[in-house]
Amino acid sequence: CPTKPTGTIGKLAVDFKPVDIEVIEEEIQDLQPGGEFYPNCTTSHDVAIIIPYRNREDQLKALLRHLHPVLKRQNIHYRIFVVNQVGENKFNRAMLMNVGYAEAMKVFDWTCLVFHDVDLLPE
Repeated sequence: CPTKPTGTIGKLAVDFKPVDIEVIEEEIQDLQPGGEFYPNCTTSHDVAIIIPYRNREDQLKALLRHLHPVLKRQNIHYRIFVVNQVGENKFNRAMLMNVGYAEAMKVFDWTCLVFHDVDLLPE
């Protein structure tokens, strides 16, 4: 892959409109099962994005709809891991990050891990 991706376009519009997951799946092509993407070129960047999550479905859908195109334009190999906490206990973001790290490293030897909140959208 080129050192500087050719598909970057500057500041992005953010769309908060709620959509069904099926719409997102139709919009985002070329994903492997589990939300993994391999660019059409050889890259040295293998990135795991770990998202602690509980009960924010609309925010998760908005994030996935926005984040996948941003990452694909970077020409990197990536996979998004959504780590869900169930039950009524207090939300434990740190524990979810630790679990996400452990699970991600079982799948692949990632060279970079990004811990990202479900309610933040990159611009």
